[in-house]
Amino acid sequence: MYDRTTPWSNVQEVDFYSPDYAPSQKRNTRKDILSSPKKIYDYLDSKVFMMEEAKKALSMFVYKAITKNSVSEKVLLLAGESGTGKSHLISVLSEIIPLSITDGASLVPQGYKGGNHITTILNQLDVNSDAPCHFLVIDEFNRTLQKGTDSGSWAQSSLLSELLVLFDDKDVKINASTNEFKPLWVTPSKLFWILLGSFSDITDKKTSKPIGFNTVIDNDNVHRPQITKEQILESLKEWPELVGRISRIVACPNWDIESYYKMLKSPKYSIATKLEKELGISIKIAPKKMRQFAKDSYESGTGVRGVKNAIIEEINEALFNDPSIKEIYIK
Repeated sequence: MYDRTTPWSNVQEVDFYSPDYAPSQKRNTRKDILSSPKKIYDYLDSKVFMMEEAKKALSMFVYKAITKNSVSEKVLLLAGESGTGKSHLISVLSEIIPLSITDGASLVPQGYKGGNHITTILNQLDVNSDAPCHFLVIDEFNRTLQKGTDSGSWAQSSLLSELLVLFDDKDVKINASTNEFKPLWVTPSKLFWILLGSFSDITDKKTSKPIGFNTVIDNDNVHRPQITKEQILESLKEWPELVGRISRIVACPNWDIESYYKMLKSPKYSIATKLEKELGISIKIAPKKMRQFAKDSYESGTGVRGVKNAIIEEINEALFNDPSIKEIYIK
């Protein structure tokens, strides 16, 4: 075996071409990130702008679950209008822990054809493994309570009952399947749920608006007022058994023009920074143009995706004129 000594230390390293060579592990391993709530938060914070309360809540939620904390939270609800970053936060979280994600809008009770059933979600997990916990995400959870059937809403059908059993902290195996020929035994205490919802029915403005040549168009009408925890609890009051199982509710803050501008100015969070890494091109944006991007995205309601699309449009124009360009200045 050939050893070499680096000129800056006395540490011997195995030569790259030696059969004994093994690449060094990354400094921040998944296990290291999950070793404390603060490290989980730091990872989320490195990639997610704003949402401080949600990042801290998720960090504690995950840490308690994986360490089998005796007072672990079982169900966490993140609420906020579309574009506040809930889905992005969950996407970043999925980089460090395995998640099973389903769309609440397609979730139906057992016995209904089509759509997703709870057993469909659980079958994605190895529920009989020795893993201390499994994390499941239901997006647009509030829509499972609003959808109507011939006999009322899903919440009045067996769907809510199926979920409530799994939201519990029972440390015994139960059959989560309604198919007597194919049982699915799960332990609810090992299942941890993250619920996402816009709860748009709470904040939608249903007042009539004047029309005519002299009508003043108010761009703020495309944006919903900031939702509060109290409003969410009020909307769920007819399902006290559900409220009792939700360990914590976090209302995610809405974005305004200044939020988009601060995001663009930050080298840490800016979409331009991410695009630089993906494309290998230096991208600079003039402050005046940042303001314009922020204003357009806010007023159109397209959010961060709108900002990204606007920047990509400028990049494509520059690359069309010069495919070999290495630096783009958007002004």
